[in-house]
Formats: sequence, C-alpha cells, structure tokens
Amino acid sequence: MQMSITFQVDEAPYEVITERCLCTHEGEREPWVDCSSCKGSGKEDMRLPLYPESNMANSNAFALMSIMNITQEYCGVVDITDIPEVIRNLIFAINSPRTRATIYEADYLVAGRDDDYVYDRCQDLLGVFRKAIEVQRPVFWG
Repeated sequence: MQMSITFQVDEAPYEVITERCLCTHEGEREPWVDCSSCKGSGKEDMRLPLYPESNMANSNAFALMSIMNITQEYCGVVDITDIPEVIRNLIFAINSPRTRATIYEADYLVAGRDDDYVYDRCQDLLGVFRKAIEVQRPVFWG
C-alpha cells in the first residue's frame, strides 16, 4: 500500500530537468554505481508538474475526500462533470471553520491535522480542480 495520495489533473504536462543525483551529496562524492535513481551516472531527471498537484498522507486525503464528498479510496477519478460540485464543497469548507473542524477535531492526536492544515489543503485542492475545469480534464488520485 502506498503511503500518500496525490491529486492531479489527468494528462498534466511536466517539465523535465536534469539535476545532480542525491547520491553524489551535492557533487562532493562519486555517484553510487548501484544507485536506483541515476544508475551510477550522477545525474537524475526530475519531472516538475506544470499544473497544480496536491500530495498528502492517506489519512489526510481520506479526511479531505469526505469534505469533497468523493469516494474514499486509494485511487480514483473525478469526472469533469462532477468537478463543479467538488469545487463548491471545497469553497464551502474554506469559508466554514465548522466544516473544517469536523475532520480535524476528532483526529488531531492521531493525524496531526489542525484548522490551518485543512484550510491550506482545501486551497491546494481547489487549485487542482479549477485547473481541471480550465483544461477540461478529469482529476485523478492515487
């Protein structure tokens, strides 16, 4: 099972940049021959998303799925036709501390969620879903 869930626009473009691999310790050491990231080259391609994404721990994602009123599963998709309702739910939560409290008060000691965390993640997700509407693509998570 994966440890986190990322919400992203389907078929979102990426920019690929090449960086020094972490195994070189900022270029101070020779790369590891058996490094799984660079295969000993010392260089690693990094994919930078050009559209907003939001990644969070599974339990946090499930809690936010309850606010968005979407199925609480480890992977899934929100069809373009369902995105306006999700956006409404996120805007309502952003403007309603009482709604946000429903997912952080009960689980604070377990998940470490507080109102600021929930507010910020709702804002992040709103950016993802608004971009999906703009480009007319579904949002998936996994």
